[in-house]
Order: sequence, then C-alpha cells, then structure tokens
Amino acid sequence: MSTSERTRTRLPSKQAFLQRYEGPISSLADCLVVGIMVLLSFIPLVTGFAGFVAGCAILRARTRGEGKITPAAFWREFRTAVRSSVGVIVIPAALGLVLVVDLFALYAGLGENPVMWIALGVVSAVVAVLGIRTAAAWRPGLRWIPTVQRSFAALGEDLGGSLLLAGALGTSIALALFTPMLTIVCLGPLVLGAVAIDTRLGRTAAARQD
Repeated sequence: MSTSERTRTRLPSKQAFLQRYEGPISSLADCLVVGIMVLLSFIPLVTGFAGFVAGCAILRARTRGEGKITPAAFWREFRTAVRSSVGVIVIPAALGLVLVVDLFALYAGLGENPVMWIALGVVSAVVAVLGIRTAAAWRPGLRWIPTVQRSFAALGEDLGGSLLLAGALGTSIALALFTPMLTIVCLGPLVLGAVAIDTRLGRTAAARQD
C-alpha cells in the first residue's frame, strides 16, 4: 500500500474517532477549565461563592450549546453575580467564618462530645449543599432571597439530588485533603453536578405541572 493510500485510510478513522469522542473530551476539558477558574476565585476566600455562581452560569450555557468557556465569559458572569447584591460576598463569608470558629472551638475542647462533631458536620453539609444549589439556581434578574428559599425547599423535595451533591462535595474535600493537587480537578465536576441537579429539578417540576 502506498503512502497516499495509507493516508486516505487513516483520515476516515481519525474523523470517526473525533465524532465519537469529541463530545466527552470537550466536556471534560470544559470542566477542568471551569474548575481552575472557580478555584482561582476562591483565593480571596470571600469571592468564592460568586466564582461558583459564575462557573455554574458558563457551564450551563455551554451544555446548551451557547457561548464558550473562556476567562472573559467567566469574568462577565462573576461581575454580574457580585453586582447583584452585596450579600453574595458578605453572607457566604460570614457563614464560613461561623463554621470555622465553631470548628476551632470544638478542636480546643469546648465540645469533646462526639455528638457535637456530628452535629457540626451535618450543619456544615446542609449549609454547603444549600449554597451549591443556590449558586446553580440563580439567574441574572432573580432576587437572592426567593432563590435561597426555593433552594432550601429543594433540599427535601429533591432529597436524592441533595445527597448526591453532599457525596460529591465530601469526595472532593477528601481528595483535596489527601492529595492537594487534585483540588484543580475536583471543582469542575462539582460545578457540573450542581448544574445537572438544578436542570433535573427544573425538568421534574415542569413535568409535574404538565
């Protein structure tokens, strides 16, 4: 077989490979890029929640075939979230500070009872999942308080989704603690999971109305 014939034979196989795997590969790449940008937004700590909101927004648009995953798109959504309310910065930071103070208090011996540790873990998980669901549910133009209320109601209405998010969050934290470098690849799938759960909840609600 000549060189030209071998080249013609390889081209269709390469095109078939791209057609079959381009979707999953691009989705994985999108998750990684989003995760890195969200991770960078957590460096100042107080902007972490707004970064997660922005990550949900651009990844949700990407899953619909709208827009691209770029730093410019992330920055645009990040600014939209920050400008929507000062509470986007203040409230998550305050809640995080309260949980950290409680953790140090327990560690210092103010709560040696294991029940206290379990209670703090449950409360932390509920607050974290509520924050994740709220970040995924918010859209520009929506008010934050009603969005939080709907997300809080969804904790029980969609218990399966809440447990999945709690499991994903716990797994991400465990991986990051054991291997800090994995933090880079943990946030992207967590954002995608939040978007998927929110999308599923919306479809379920629409089906019930029909």
